[in-house]
Order: sequence, then structure tokens, then C-alpha cells
Amino acid sequence: MDKKHTTLTLDGDILKKAKEQQLNISGEVNEFLRTRINGNIDSPEEELKCFVCGVHLPKQKTNDLTKGLVWLCPDERWICNSCLNFKAKSSMVAIATRR
Repeated sequence: MDKKHTTLTLDGDILKKAKEQQLNISGEVNEFLRTRINGNIDSPEEELKCFVCGVHLPKQKTNDLTKGLVWLCPDERWICNSCLNFKAKSSMVAIATRR
């Protein structure tokens, strides 16, 4: 993995406590961002779980959009296509009935 340098501004009290606990600040920030961006995925082959039905599937591949899990924003959770389609259809019904 190619690492890059960056500048980070932290609250003084947080920096002091992190140093007292001998935390690897770079490692902690890197892990936090990886989790925030990828949903705690270390490898694309790692199996994930749909937050609705609980099915275990790999991450969806761009060449086959019918299989695998999709990262749902702004919920920030993994969801399978079946549950996503169901949620979309039920949302459309809810909107149609409000009019």
C-alpha cells in the first residue's frame, strides 16, 4: 500500500490523551477513515452481511450489478439487491399514497 504524508490538526487535549495512552495517531486515523469509507472492509473478497435480511454476500462487482451487497448512503450500511428493491418499491408506494 502506498502511504502519503498529510497534516492533521487536533484538539490539544485529545492529542495529549492519545500520547498518554501511547496511541499510534496515524494508525488510528487511517483505520477510522478506512472504516468510514469502506464500511470496515479489509479486502474486497471479505463477506459482508445485509442489514435488513442478514444474507452474507461479497461486495457488489461493477461488472455484475445484480449480485452482491451495495453500500447504502446516507445509512452507511450494506444491503442486498432484493432488500434494496423492496425498500425502493415500498418507498414509491408510500409516496404515491400521500398524494
